[in-house]
Amino acid sequence: SGKYLEDAKANFIDKLRKAAAEEKDTPKTKLVAPQVLPAAFSLSVGDYALQYLDTFKRPNVSEKHYNNLCGIVRRHFFRFFGDKPLRDLTATDCQKFLNELTDAKKFRTAEDAKGILDWISAAAVADRLLPADVMAQIQKLPHKRTAGKVIPRDFIRAFLAKEPQSRAELCLWLLIYTGMRPCEVYALDFDESGFVSIQTAKKKKWENLETRRI
Repeated sequence: SGKYLEDAKANFIDKLRKAAAEEKDTPKTKLVAPQVLPAAFSLSVGDYALQYLDTFKRPNVSEKHYNNLCGIVRRHFFRFFGDKPLRDLTATDCQKFLNELTDAKKFRTAEDAKGILDWISAAAVADRLLPADVMAQIQKLPHKRTAGKVIPRDFIRAFLAKEPQSRAELCLWLLIYTGMRPCEVYALDFDESGFVSIQTAKKKKWENLETRRI
């Protein structure tokens, strides 16, 4: 096996040569056909994770979120697990991987990585590639997000005390007064009654679009 096709070919030829050399030094015995494992059994942890994301997640999430998840697999899964076959994945491997991310204070990445491991572990059991869910014993990673900050009310009052001076400030006015999401500003519409109509952004791909009036 090998991560790339050319590596696999080279490894295969090298193994055949070694087997031929060993055969000359051993007495003839009855040949037994080697066990041939399904292709899925040779998938690495990272390759299986990418395959899972493409099959199960891509149809239901935004392209940006899908690319973010794939980026975590390419940057961190392949670095830590290397070419380890999925069938050899253990709970200890997963816990050490997540501990490494939290020790590096990559808390959000650790959360996303744990989610991916939960998904692929359950899928691998369903695909009969793992005998049991290796994530069942993983310790939770408590993390309180501190990135968001509340804007002081005095600051907001001062900002609203003067008329908007630019398109950006006008958009901020709309966000403050309506409570809409920033990504919803692009598709808003004003009706004659003074209401704002927007399409709710927090929807799955397969869900019907929903219009809100504010």
